[in-house]
Amino acid sequence: GTDSVPLRERPEIDRLIVSRLDCLIERIKKAYADYDFHLVYHALNNFCAVDLSAFYLDVLKDRVYIALPGGRDRMAGMTTMHEILDVLLRLMAPILTFTAEEVYRHTPMAHGESIHLAAFPDTSAERRDPALEEKWEPLLRVRGEVLKALESTRQDQQGKGKGSSLNFQVRLFAGKGLFDKISPLADEMADVFIVSGASLAPAGEEPPSGAYRSEGVEGLAVEVSEAAGRKCAMSWKISEDVGSDPRFSDLSARCA
Repeated sequence: GTDSVPLRERPEIDRLIVSRLDCLIERIKKAYADYDFHLVYHALNNFCAVDLSAFYLDVLKDRVYIALPGGRDRMAGMTTMHEILDVLLRLMAPILTFTAEEVYRHTPMAHGESIHLAAFPDTSAERRDPALEEKWEPLLRVRGEVLKALESTRQDQQGKGKGSSLNFQVRLFAGKGLFDKISPLADEMADVFIVSGASLAPAGEEPPSGAYRSEGVEGLAVEVSEAAGRKCAMSWKISEDVGSDPRFSDLSARCA
């Protein structure tokens, strides 16, 4: 539509998930061609559970709910979700016929009166971005370890009302090789980890004794601490600038 944002103008995390979507198209079309229907099911299920639910949509929620309705980044996320839904419906239509049709009727119905009139999506060189996937891969591995560190901290604090990851901030300690790989994405860390603050210690700095030491990513340690400030009523992030706008005593500067 007129509000859609071209792929090259979207944030990297949107372009990353679209690149993975293109890999999914390739995998599923081959599985159909080979009559390996169980692989179709597994690939769809894995993409929805791992790539979307546990990663992309989890991170995107903040942008979709908090950004201005017509804001460029919000519209980029909406455009990306629309594309993902369109592709998933066309890929699942042969094996989830009624579900795909029912969902399709809640969309703009771009392919006519039925999803079963639509062609399979094609792979696209424009969507695929191996360099971007390689750039993000270390941070996504680190994300898994940060989530473990947060879970460990939450269990230690059970009953103290510290359930949400947004109640915490994290500081990462990494060896030189890992530091060089994740430092270009340091500004993305708080959103990707879904915490109220995230920072990267200088390369090689020794972590404090109580830090979570990763077994899955060599040379990584994660220090988890309570975020400083007050909880924003809109984003639920803890911020020291909550109430800084005199009109809204319970909102952070961004949400105000």
